[in-house]
Amino acid sequence: MASLRCSGCGSRIAVDAKVCDACGTAQEPRGADALDALMIERLRSARAWILAVGGLYAASGLLFFAIGGGSAEARVVLAVNLALAAIHVGLWAWARSAPFAAALVALVLFVTLHLASAVLEPATILQGIPVKIFFVLALGRAISTALYVKRLRADAAAERAVAAAAAPAAEPDASAAEPAAAPPPAPPAP
Repeated sequence: MASLRCSGCGSRIAVDAKVCDACGTAQEPRGADALDALMIERLRSARAWILAVGGLYAASGLLFFAIGGGSAEARVVLAVNLALAAIHVGLWAWARSAPFAAALVALVLFVTLHLASAVLEPATILQGIPVKIFFVLALGRAISTALYVKRLRADAAAERAVAAAAAPAAEPDASAAEPAAAPPPAPPAP
């Protein structure tokens, strides 16, 4: 988690902390830089979960291939798992700009594949339950983190809008912008 120093005692505190846990000093809002640091850290976390799931797909495919001794079934499983790993690398890249959508797609893909597998071969639903639970929890964590980043972005945009609305509009001074008008011409002499 990104951290800063308390304005009262100097202890490390979370970027979004309202009060220091060590001394109880109320913390002032940190501004855009601190918010950006927090969003970047959270975004990295969401992206890391998506990439980790892709890595687990690749590792499990390689393990199944090694255990299967290179059989035709083992080659198919390896190819599918490496394709899923490549898809997750793409989702990881996409998560930089759309973390919630990418994490949601990763979770839907995972659940859909395992439901289809269970329909085709019901015995597979019980195989690898701990790994399946881990994948769902990891992708759930990515979605949760992505929602947090989305909320931070929305809050920052709202704060900028309020600040822009509160700032007085700079109106040009009419007397300074235009030269003084010349006096009207004198009436012609009779």
